[in-house]
Amino acid sequence: TQEVTLQAANGCDSVVTMTLTVSNIYQTTDEKTICQNALPYEWNGVTFNTAGTQEVTLQAANGCDSVVTMTLTVSNIYQTTDEKTICQNALPYEWNGVTFNTAGTQEVTLQAANGCDSIVTMTLSVSNIYQTTDEKAVCQTALPYEWNGVTFNTAGTKEVTLQAANGCDSVVAMTLTVNPIYQVTDAKTICESELPYTWNNVVFNAAGTQNVTLQTVNGCDSVVTMILTVNPTYNITETKSVCPSEMPYTWNGVTFNNAGVQTVTLQTINGCDSVVTMILAVNQTQITNESRTICESELPYEWNGIIFNSFGANTATLQDENGCDSTIIMTLNVIPSYRITDTRTICQSELPYTWNNIVFTATDTQSVTLQATNGCDSVVTMILIVNPTYNITETKSICPSEMPYTWNGVTFNNADIQTVTLQTVNGCDSVVTMMLTVNQTHVTNESRTICENELPYEWNGVTFNAAGMNTATLPDANGCDSTVIMTLIVNPAYAINETMSICESELPYTWNGVVFNAAGTQTLNLETVNGCDSIITMTLTVNPTYAVTEAQTICESELPYTWNGFVFNAAGTQSVTLQTVNGCDSVVTMTLTVLNGTHNVTNVTECESYTWTTGTSLTYTQSGTYIHHYNNGDNCPSADTLHLTIGDVPDIVIMGSTNFCQGASTEIMATGAASYLWSNGSTDSIQLFDVGGTYQVVGTSIQGCTATASITLTMWEPSFSEFSITDTSCYIWNNIEYCESGDYTQTLQTVHGCDSTVTLHLTINNVGINSIAEKDYHFNAYPNPVNDIVNVHFSSLNKQLENAEIQLFDIFGRKLLATPVNSEKTQLDLSSYADGLYLIRLYDKHELIGVVKVVKRK
Repeated sequence: TQEVTLQAANGCDSVVTMTLTVSNIYQTTDEKTICQNALPYEWNGVTFNTAGTQEVTLQAANGCDSVVTMTLTVSNIYQTTDEKTICQNALPYEWNGVTFNTAGTQEVTLQAANGCDSIVTMTLSVSNIYQTTDEKAVCQTALPYEWNGVTFNTAGTKEVTLQAANGCDSVVAMTLTVNPIYQVTDAKTICESELPYTWNNVVFNAAGTQNVTLQTVNGCDSVVTMILTVNPTYNITETKSVCPSEMPYTWNGVTFNNAGVQTVTLQTINGCDSVVTMILAVNQTQITNESRTICESELPYEWNGIIFNSFGANTATLQDENGCDSTIIMTLNVIPSYRITDTRTICQSELPYTWNNIVFTATDTQSVTLQATNGCDSVVTMILIVNPTYNITETKSICPSEMPYTWNGVTFNNADIQTVTLQTVNGCDSVVTMMLTVNQTHVTNESRTICENELPYEWNGVTFNAAGMNTATLPDANGCDSTVIMTLIVNPAYAINETMSICESELPYTWNGVVFNAAGTQTLNLETVNGCDSIITMTLTVNPTYAVTEAQTICESELPYTWNGFVFNAAGTQSVTLQTVNGCDSVVTMTLTVLNGTHNVTNVTECESYTWTTGTSLTYTQSGTYIHHYNNGDNCPSADTLHLTIGDVPDIVIMGSTNFCQGASTEIMATGAASYLWSNGSTDSIQLFDVGGTYQVVGTSIQGCTATASITLTMWEPSFSEFSITDTSCYIWNNIEYCESGDYTQTLQTVHGCDSTVTLHLTINNVGINSIAEKDYHFNAYPNPVNDIVNVHFSSLNKQLENAEIQLFDIFGRKLLATPVNSEKTQLDLSSYADGLYLIRLYDKHELIGVVKVVKRK
């Protein structure tokens, strides 16, 4: 910066200051690598025809020269070949974005490591794969079945892939048939008198489960299980206590007019006889007086469902320990109680406040229960009112010029906290605290940027004629004085040169409102980013576009064919617009020729298997569609198709029993796999047989394939049997009740389903042991139901017990315990036994005297 003093037109001195700014010039280097096919290469008006170094002088943004040196490197392009052999199931095969649908040769242009095109040619060979089938039948017990590393857990078809001699997969399919085995369960319930019981040559002497193993028609085992249940008969004694109001009492059709013992013969739910004896007792009723004295606070008073609201007498009918009505008269006396309320007011500073051992910590109502001289409660209530005191904090901010500051008689000489104690209207103390803050003055820096043409610049009464610094005193946000220092920055204007390269198709080109119709230079006065004027010059370069033509021949199997993102689904001509190295559109046209493959179709129907010769011979045993792939004379993928139907050899299943009864006819129905019904070589679906023997069945499928099956029929003879029963009452046999002695015959079915004639010789003896016992003894047990201890009671009517014993049995007739009888009352402990029905039997000199049924439950 330099100053000179000159004379102005008015003759006075004029001081002129010159600030000189010197802009730099630049020397820069640039490097670029291009592919060989991008030559010649244009750069800032310089043309490279080969790799090398060129220099150009340009104008920098500051208007000074800038020397730029460009070093250009040219990379080579490459051509390579590749070969690969794959298996047929790997088709279609993807390679560098190209899809092979058959063997052949394809070419792709890739980018080499240097970024240039590299043309790679791939020759693909395709090896055949094979498919075969296998079948096997096993019994269910042979599962799981292992085959070539595959596990069958059930019938079905599974495939395994093995490796053929050419290294390709060979698919073998196994169809496994699983013949079932059977687990059959039969159940039968009989009475104890029907033992021993014979089933499939197995003899049951008691209830239980037995198995026999038979063989099914397919030679697999079949297990048949018989579950036999044997229902017992019972001699049961029941006891019951009733109230007089329940008399007369009816039980199982027998009427009691007073206490006593009765016996009936009933049928159990399983159809077997059961003798039940009832011992009935009649309980008495009672009348009782009660009196009670309570306090008034205990009202309302509830007694046996009756509510007393005051003193008086009431009567209730309750159940006594026997469950009978008992009348109780209650007389209630009521002593009065008292309620007193007290109110008191205190200041908050008197808290906590204690009254009758109750502590108040705030305004509240509390009650205390005291005892009056009559021994009843007296409730005293205290209502405590607490007047508040206050702790109040005030804040105030002032400027230093307001000091000293006076508040409620207290003087502040600087920022501080002071407290005074005042009295509230209710006479309680209130503490008030003042927090005084003294605000400081501030010195603030500001800066502002303007353009050179905005000078002179006014700010808070201060004038800037150039960039610089000035000070002003202003009030701050608190109203106090604050010093602000302003720094002013003045931005200059600029002259800028721009260059732009576009494609020919982008003409006309608009730049900041200026239209270019061709390459050239234009100048414009614009605003800089800082808002100041700037002169900008644009130099526009226009790059040309191109048109290219290509041709390609492919096989039909290569469709759809993708070229530069466009998909051909048939032969034809298409054009795409690509970008040249300088980013401009280039129209490329492709003409595609498509050669067809060969396709032959053959339809064949054969039984069991068929051999198809297509260069190689393949034998098929399953119906299906098979395809042979090869290349025709144009080397295009071709395919011959075989539609094969393999006729089913009927898997004849004999439906019906292989056993039948002598003198009867049976129907045997055979069904083939094609759902045709055949029997004994005849087209009739049903054949009647009345003699045992072996018969052949021929089945023919819809395709004309035949198979023969045989069945062996066994004839079973009917059976005749008889048995004798002696009972004390009616006897139930196969749901029929017989109450008179005699011979009875029924026709039943044997296990083979044949008729069997069974004769019952029945003798009814109507005089039982309990008929005698009723005349001589009373025998009962209580409580019933029982949880743990049951009392067994008996009394002699006409004679004494001499050598008595009590025995406990479960419902299945198993003896659980036996104890001698020393008195007319004996206790049995049932706590260790499961819940259920039990029988208690009384014996005298090994003679059954009576039976009592008891229920054990928790």
